Amino acid sequence: MVAECENVDPKKILFWIDKLNTYASLNDEHDALYTFPNVTCEMIAADPIPYLDEMFSPSGLSEHILPWQHFTFFTKDGIAIPPYPEVCHLHQVSRSHFFEQLSG
Repeated sequence: MVAECENVDPKKILFWIDKLNTYASLNDEHDALYTFPNVTCEMIAADPIPYLDEMFSPSGLSEHILPWQHFTFFTKDGIAIPPYPEVCHLHQVSRSHFFEQLSG
């Protein structure tokens, strides 16, 4: 969706994540991943600027997620952070239940 830009890899500004079934934007300077749940390509094409700006100045349009909750994440320093297990072996609680409790 973005052909070129200065100081930012255009592949990170707006892309699709199959595993999460959503569009996203990655600010790797801050290791921040912003997702756009329930947003279609048509919605972005109709008004792209807010989606393109979200990684630089989050406005609440996106949902900020921690990438390592869902898949192996590599920091800009090359450190691999594996995803949390589906079930905590110590507490026998599912990952989704745990994060629901944190946000509730």
